[in-house]
Amino acid sequence: MTEFVIWPALLLGILVGIYELFAIHADESFVGMRWFSHGLQAALFSILFVFVVMNVQWALSFFPSLQNITFVSFFNFLPVRVLIGIIAMFKIQAVSMVVRGGRLAARGIGEHFSHTLIAGVLMIFSPEIMGFLWPLIAGVFPWA
Repeated sequence: MTEFVIWPALLLGILVGIYELFAIHADESFVGMRWFSHGLQAALFSILFVFVVMNVQWALSFFPSLQNITFVSFFNFLPVRVLIGIIAMFKIQAVSMVVRGGRLAARGIGEHFSHTLIAGVLMIFSPEIMGFLWPLIAGVFPWA
C-alpha cells in the first residue's frame, strides 16, 4: 500500500487554486464579482485535481485492470498525471468559454491559454514540486 498524501496535496491544491483565482481576475472582462464564483469553482477543482495527481496510486487502486498495464506506472505514473492535467486544462478552458462575460467578452471570460497551461503544468508536476517544498515548510504546520 502506498502512502496517502493529504496535507501537501491540500496545500499545493490551495496554492494552484489561488493562482487560478488571480488568473481569472486578470482575464476578467466583465463588471462585478461574477469572476469570484467562477474562480471559486476553479479553485475547488484545482484542489481536487492536485489531490488525485498526488495520490495517483490510490486513485488507480479503484481500477485494478489499469494496474496491470506497465506503461501506466512509468516515471512515477507520469502518463496518468499528464492525462489528468490535460483533462484539467480542458475543463478550465471549457468553463472559461461557457461562463458569460460582460462588456468585452461575447463568448465567455476568455481565460488565456498561458494561464491554463501554467495551472496544468503545476498540477502534473505537483508531486515533484511538493517533494522539494514540503521538507522546507512542513515544520511551519503543527498538524503536518
